[in-house]
Amino acid sequence: MNILEQVRRLLRFMVPGLALMLLTMGYAVSPANAEPAQEFKGKIAKSFEESQEWWPEPVRPPEGAPNVIIFLLDDVGFAQVGSFGGLIETPNIDRLAANGLRYNNFHTTALCSPSRATLMAGRNPHSIGLGSHALTAMGFPGYNAVIPPSAKSVANYLQEAGYINYALGKWDHTPLYEVSQVGPFDRWPSGEGFNHAYTFMAADVHQFIPVMWNDHTPSPIGRPTISTGTWLIGRSNGLPGTNPSSGPAVS
Repeated sequence: MNILEQVRRLLRFMVPGLALMLLTMGYAVSPANAEPAQEFKGKIAKSFEESQEWWPEPVRPPEGAPNVIIFLLDDVGFAQVGSFGGLIETPNIDRLAANGLRYNNFHTTALCSPSRATLMAGRNPHSIGLGSHALTAMGFPGYNAVIPPSAKSVANYLQEAGYINYALGKWDHTPLYEVSQVGPFDRWPSGEGFNHAYTFMAADVHQFIPVMWNDHTPSPIGRPTISTGTWLIGRSNGLPGTNPSSGPAVS
């Protein structure tokens, strides 16, 4: 009897929730997703008293690794940012720019969805399926909003290096037909290297009664006196990097 038939017979006697849990656990530890096991460096003796425990070392960024903040503003150009000579005062952004590098040759796509995805993947929008907005995803190469595994997000690489990543705000380059509690979640923040996310999964949102997503769970809020932007600022106080026990973070 092969393993698939054994699983089928086993699932006949399980409640759906338990079966789903087992299947999910099986996927999570499958060889294709498992990390290489570290060699045991403890001691196994005849008795517990003579044995020595040892735990695998977690992957952590090197000492002094910086926090990383990536923020993207929709419908904003040079005229709206003070550090590029714009007329609007942006003192906090200006201070960041004064301590870093400024680039002025980003190939904008003139759309929010592909701009966000290309910034994270470092690829041309058509090479990651976002030649247009994810809301208009269609079954043609370059336009299906399906980012290939070969074009991982920068957050994926940082997560592999031990960073704790958090996505906050707008996330609209997931195909609309995949935005549900049942997934798939490959093209959600969790699939692109973010440990947690608090986002709205659409091109726009109601400013006072938005439907937000807390990781994979819809979290509607209705606060007539607080705008969505103000609410998100409050949520940002819980970012991983604000906890001294956590490592560097990207958001």
